[in-house]
Amino acid sequence: DMIGGLGHLRKRQSLWLKQHWKQADKDGDSRLGFDDVTRLCRHLNINMSKALLRTKFNEADGNMDGWLDFTDFQRFVKLIKKRVELDELFNSLAKERENTLTLREFKDFLVDVQKCVLKEEEYDNLYYKFCDKDLKEMNLEGFSSFLMSSDNAVFASEHAKIYQDMSQPLRHQLTGESSVEGYIRALQRGCRCVEIDCWDGPDGPIVTHGHTLTSKIKFQDVISAIRTYAFKASAYPLILSLEVHCNINQQNQMASILFNTLGEYLVTKFISENETELPSPASLLYKIILKGKNLPPNLSEDYIDSTTDTESTTDTESDVESSKEKEKKAKPKKTKLRIAKALSDLVVYCSAVKFKGFDHHR
Repeated sequence: DMIGGLGHLRKRQSLWLKQHWKQADKDGDSRLGFDDVTRLCRHLNINMSKALLRTKFNEADGNMDGWLDFTDFQRFVKLIKKRVELDELFNSLAKERENTLTLREFKDFLVDVQKCVLKEEEYDNLYYKFCDKDLKEMNLEGFSSFLMSSDNAVFASEHAKIYQDMSQPLRHQLTGESSVEGYIRALQRGCRCVEIDCWDGPDGPIVTHGHTLTSKIKFQDVISAIRTYAFKASAYPLILSLEVHCNINQQNQMASILFNTLGEYLVTKFISENETELPSPASLLYKIILKGKNLPPNLSEDYIDSTTDTESTTDTESDVESSKEKEKKAKPKKTKLRIAKALSDLVVYCSAVKFKGFDHHR
């Protein structure tokens, strides 16, 4: 990719052909039978019916003797790689000269179809990079090579590295699946905030999607998996958003599991004194932050209130209230707010509060 261009791709393809030819030609007689080719295609994950594979094989067998020599093998690979839709696209674009795409036609394709916004010289460079060096023109091979190269990647190359300003305060929230495998997959993909829906279990706290038939897993297993995979994909901080529906005793168990399992990764105090804003991701490398409910102000012990109008134990997500919701809230709700001091003490930066609208929080 650093060198790029049609010539470079041809050299790579030549090496690839020789490598797999040698691999398939196990007895060294410089010819491949149909069974040899079938095994090679299976090895390369080319899932084609045997009938279609036989058709391609016969088409490539120039001497019709049931064997492919290296020249036949090269022809066979071209037949396998042939993309009818690319042929049709190329022919629809190449209107000035048959079998050739002019610079103007190539640029029009990039601007009108691919929606590229490049400097004039960049269009020229791309065109000649994938031209046939002898003909100095772009043929179907060069056009196909361009479409499947990193120069035409769907992912912006400037975003392949950390380009965001990681010195800004933390802001965003994501959620994950309620299964150990779900957490592992999310963390391996680089997710930096996962939600853990915690409920009372027969032998300790469990994680499940409340009021559904979702399977139940141990809170300890989830935290252990997070400890192992938290920083496999990224060193930036991980937020664990706790939605707690547990009694005080099992909240204390949760606090013990979090503290003992996550160890030095867990943020248990402010990073520095006299902070006026949330710390940045760059200042929290390899750190895990808990998001959840804190004890009400001026309380220093476990808190239970059976007559509060608070929505739930740790309602971590909410939307702007509609007029109907406001009417409902006119009547006090008899719901329990239960917060264990041990768990509250571990919530340092991300205290969960209900969003009451932009005007209120402004």
